[in-house]
Amino acid sequence: MSLTIQLPSSLEQRIRENAVRQGIPLENLVAQILASGINKLDLDEEEKTREAELLQRIRLTVVPEAELGEYYRLSVLRQAEQLQEQEYERLISLTHRVEAIHAERLKHVAELAQLRGIPLRQTMSDLGLMHVES
Repeated sequence: MSLTIQLPSSLEQRIRENAVRQGIPLENLVAQILASGINKLDLDEEEKTREAELLQRIRLTVVPEAELGEYYRLSVLRQAEQLQEQEYERLISLTHRVEAIHAERLKHVAELAQLRGIPLRQTMSDLGLMHVES
């Protein structure tokens, strides 16, 4: 396939110099440059898609409000040492569920932080998942 493109003269000169330095035909170097650019575009699109998936999972991985309310109510009773045996068992069950959901959510947040190349704390703050002291 043949393709003609207009380049700034400074860019053309840099490409020519690189081809000479590497000892390869100019056409081969241009093809390599274009291929690597296309690969980067593909990766960028994959990263955007993955980021959107992670954000969706982070939004959906939450403790249902009714369960969270019950968890807090039972926690208050436990601190006041007023839990019945059945309530204690329910609190333990809810505690495991809340922790599992939070762990799953944190896994997604950590992957998002890595994908964005920023610290986990910053990602959590950006998503409103933690209070940042002033």
